[in-house]
Amino acid sequence: MRSIITRLPWAFVLLASGAMAQSYRSDTAFIAAASANAVKHYHEAIKGQSQLYNGGDYAEYKTLEEEHPYFGSNDWVFGSVHYDGYLYEQVPLLYDLQTDQVLTESFSRSSTMKLIKERVKYFTIPGHKFVSQPDSSLHHGFYELLYDGRTKVYARHIKVLQETINQQVIVHDFEEKTRYYIYKDGAYFHVRSKSSIQDVFADQKRDLNQLMSKNKIRFRRNREQYIVRMAEFYDRIPTKP
Repeated sequence: MRSIITRLPWAFVLLASGAMAQSYRSDTAFIAAASANAVKHYHEAIKGQSQLYNGGDYAEYKTLEEEHPYFGSNDWVFGSVHYDGYLYEQVPLLYDLQTDQVLTESFSRSSTMKLIKERVKYFTIPGHKFVSQPDSSLHHGFYELLYDGRTKVYARHIKVLQETINQQVIVHDFEEKTRYYIYKDGAYFHVRSKSSIQDVFADQKRDLNQLMSKNKIRFRRNREQYIVRMAEFYDRIPTKP
């Protein structure tokens, strides 16, 4: 995993230092007040930042070939995380799909940390938003929020380590599995097939099928797109009195 430097508000420290350096040329009382104010703002800015680094150590998976347990790639990416009541932005993140853990670099960037799962409300990585278990009826963990309208669509991603033997050599690989859920009228539906998706939207099935056909959206071609567009189209159709 590549290392990236977390962006911290060091400008506050420079402001404080600059203010003190000018104390010989300016009013002493004014500079003292400005310096104290700068330091106060600096501490307020990093007040929550230290709380981000209160997770546990992470046993990093040692890649043998190109396999890895992470969502997307095994390189750090800048994202955001709502953690322990604070929103942190421009934070290096990885999401381990095998252990369902959100990872970040330690403050010194010398090791990898796992955030305390119960304290993560949601996190984002480029193009994706994950929320903590949206409902008690669902399996505990993180769900990608694919569509957030009156109707909602979630995806639950996992990776399972597979070991096979090829010419007397043990080969490691991760099999990724995704389950999709639709939230509609106060209930969550686990959808697996085209018919199960259409059953969720049975009250507008005819109009939806026409829209999907008109826009050439096929379940077999892209299951995720099909589910999301069905939900989008459903929300656009005026509800019947």
